[in-house]
Amino acid sequence: MGRLLDNRGENYVMYPLLLSFAAGMALLSQAESALVLLLSAAFVGLGYGSFMPTAQAIAVKVAAPSRIGVATATFMSLFDIGMGVGSYVLGAAIPYTGYAGLYKMTAIVILFCIVLYYAVHGKRAAV
Repeated sequence: MGRLLDNRGENYVMYPLLLSFAAGMALLSQAESALVLLLSAAFVGLGYGSFMPTAQAIAVKVAAPSRIGVATATFMSLFDIGMGVGSYVLGAAIPYTGYAGLYKMTAIVILFCIVLYYAVHGKRAAV
């Protein structure tokens, strides 16, 4: 992903990664066979596994050289807070939605993140 990010730009990498992650979660919500489960794992693995280093690279790239440490620390702190709070909130929803509903909700949240990415950084990166 690093070469694609460097050669083609942030948007070329981020949008497909987020779409892959959302597709994997949507597939997981419908999984009734091992094949669908493995397919969803491939999409989630590609999307989520590449999202973290790509997002961190973007955070470092947009930071002033003297603020790279602050940008990295802020990114990691907010990422960890999101993991903790998100796990709690989504876990609390399971009795009401079931696991399939939870995975659908997660896919919707990821799709919202595409809009959020565009608003915060994507439209600027496209210029």
